[in-house]
Amino acid sequence: MRSVDFINEKWSAKYKKSINCSNPKGFSQKAHCQGRKKKKTNENAESFITKALKNAGYEFIGSGYDAQVWMKDEGTVVKILMPKEDNSAHETFKTFYEISKNSDSPNLPKFKKVDGSEVFNFTIKGKPFVQYGIEQLYPLSSGSLDEWVVWMMADLASNQVDWTKAKQLMIKDNDKHAIEFANQNTRKMKEYHILYNTLRKLHKIGRNKGYGWDPHTENIMQRNNGTLVITDPWA
Repeated sequence: MRSVDFINEKWSAKYKKSINCSNPKGFSQKAHCQGRKKKKTNENAESFITKALKNAGYEFIGSGYDAQVWMKDEGTVVKILMPKEDNSAHETFKTFYEISKNSDSPNLPKFKKVDGSEVFNFTIKGKPFVQYGIEQLYPLSSGSLDEWVVWMMADLASNQVDWTKAKQLMIKDNDKHAIEFANQNTRKMKEYHILYNTLRKLHKIGRNKGYGWDPHTENIMQRNNGTLVITDPWA
């Protein structure tokens, strides 16, 4: 941890508020004011996007640390990557986009054109943003078999366990879903097999590039027909 971070953690909210950023005293106060200015700039940019999209009739779907998701129309959403200190999300998602475009896996998303383009790069006050048009997907049901499968497969794929062994380990797991999983028909097992192979491939690519592994149940969703779709595997 940097010393400035440590000092800031010890500062009270009252003290932080009392700092005069027009005339900061010492290195620590200067660093704090720079961080405050950067945060304000990002907040202003995000507020500008939110206002513009609402005025254009978009519906807000949700947000995470790195992105906002908006509904453009039925069947199409836009994912907007927000600028962060290192913009690693921009790099990882660009890689994911390129892999998805060149893959025939049913478990990777379909990208769609929004106003003539699948990917749109823009800046606000010098800050980089990237917009992707993506097919509309739906969250997994809490406590469902698919949710359990995602957690299990994500862990096993990170260890590059082959499908036969992975399936055996899942069946042997001490969980009510293990029995349900073992009783799936051949067609569903084939779908799970394809998903697992896709996860293994993505983990291997991400590891080689130094990306963190992040296929939690908000980063794997489903189509109306029940197909599981990986939306963002790396942190």
